[in-house]
Amino acid sequence: MTPRNLARNTRGLSVLVPLTILLMLVMLTTWLNRTVELSAPAARRAATHDPDYTANNFTIVRLSDTGEIHYVLTARDLVHYPDDDTSHLRSPVFKELQPGAPEVRLSSDRGITTSGGEEVRLYDNVEIFRAGDKKPGAKSGTEDVRATTTYLRARPDEDTADTPERVVIHDGASILTGTGMDASNRYRTMRLRSAVTGTYIQTPKKK
Repeated sequence: MTPRNLARNTRGLSVLVPLTILLMLVMLTTWLNRTVELSAPAARRAATHDPDYTANNFTIVRLSDTGEIHYVLTARDLVHYPDDDTSHLRSPVFKELQPGAPEVRLSSDRGITTSGGEEVRLYDNVEIFRAGDKKPGAKSGTEDVRATTTYLRARPDEDTADTPERVVIHDGASILTGTGMDASNRYRTMRLRSAVTGTYIQTPKKK
């Protein structure tokens, strides 16, 4: 091989080597990108406020730690939304039960239960009914209590309910009105917060 041919082959080799390295780098980069795409977790699809299931004329029963019925929730319709884990109810009726105590019933036109059922929010024509404690043959006892409002938040596990709205309470023949209320089924109390007015009528005692 002449020196001229040797120089020409050397120049060709000097060009070929960088091209080969560059091609290998491109192939390596493509392979790495493809590997990362395959190994990366798929992007989570954003949750939308669309229902995932519905129910009609249903009943939910929740038991206490001792296995007794704590409360019963019924409604005409239920629509569940997975994005915030809420259930929207039509014509809900919520009954809270305690052994040996009068029944407490909450009802409204519509309602929402939050995630885990920690809260039940009732809207429109809300009514709280607590049966009177009247024992057969007894000369005294408590009258039925009925409270109405436009919104109520109930916490079943705490046996409490509250509202910032105007409330009208019928205790037998007596009537109380006020703005805002805190109620406790455990202690059988309803406390109005402000602007309280009322008419008290004493129930005649049995002879």
